[in-house]
Amino acid sequence: MVKALRVAGTEAKPGTREFVKMRVARRLVGSDLYVGAHLVAGARPGPTVGIMMAVHGDEVFPIPALREVLSQIDPRELAGNLVVVPVSNPLAFAAGTRQSPDLWGKTDLWHCFPGERAGTITQQIAYVISSQVFPVIDVGLEFHSGGVGRIQNRVEYDGRIPEELKKRVFDLAATFGTGLIHESPVPPDGPTGYLNSQGIPCFQIEVGGPFLSGPDEDALSKVVVRGVTNVLKSLKMIPGDPVFPARQFWFQRAGVRFEANPMEGGYLLSRKRLASDLGTIVEEGELLGEMIDPYNYQVLEEIKAPVKGVLFFTRLSGPLEAGNKGFAIAKLDAGRWVRGLSFES
Repeated sequence: MVKALRVAGTEAKPGTREFVKMRVARRLVGSDLYVGAHLVAGARPGPTVGIMMAVHGDEVFPIPALREVLSQIDPRELAGNLVVVPVSNPLAFAAGTRQSPDLWGKTDLWHCFPGERAGTITQQIAYVISSQVFPVIDVGLEFHSGGVGRIQNRVEYDGRIPEELKKRVFDLAATFGTGLIHESPVPPDGPTGYLNSQGIPCFQIEVGGPFLSGPDEDALSKVVVRGVTNVLKSLKMIPGDPVFPARQFWFQRAGVRFEANPMEGGYLLSRKRLASDLGTIVEEGELLGEMIDPYNYQVLEEIKAPVKGVLFFTRLSGPLEAGNKGFAIAKLDAGRWVRGLSFES
């Protein structure tokens, strides 16, 4: 017999869907702060997948793509359950900032798990998610994206976790299918780090950015929709087989990831400003962008690729402070290619 999905006192019976508002606290303005979650309870037995978005309030790109995913799923045909949290940090989301607009520390939800019931308001948000959502899930997907002016397209998993768990996480991350697989330490007090510490496979997805052009928005939205669908197919929750890229590039952080950031603040004229630029190979010394003085229009600096490799993070044209992230490249001869779920020999 398939059991109902129950979160924060709301029950979704098999073959139905519900929306639950998880109360966090009463705010000074007189209203209650809630974190919302979509519950999709499958009519057939299977795993429960938890999906979190907007852990950082300015990384909002995946939100409408997950709406499309949910619209395509019929709970009467689903094996297992989905718990989808579109806006994990409503305070940061409303302010359009990475962290909560609080003055008392612990404002980055990405560093607050499992949270504290009597902590800062951000820690209280983490506590509500940890205590209400995490106990019911078997697999976690943590979505991020570029903030304003940035585009990304990769998955990240923690290579420090136990081997058996790491194999499961790697397979899920590769199945998502962005084309770039980054083995990189994740914070132990973030959602992925905490869930992995509890033995629950979870990885991070970095796709898209806000305010993109229509074609780029559509292209990267398809990556999100296909990726989530791939994971659900691999878990036998929906019918069909995952659709992989022809091959994907795997790389680690140390000695493989290189950044090209401005030494001078100014206005960046980016040479890599399309979604299609992500995942392409750039040559060592290739011009990625120019920093110009927005006042007298002089060129302050040329930003060039430090190595030959795969571009996985890029910056759109616009104001950019000295030292801020510009471009990121995975060194080509230090990574490995993956076909399906296996490394190429």
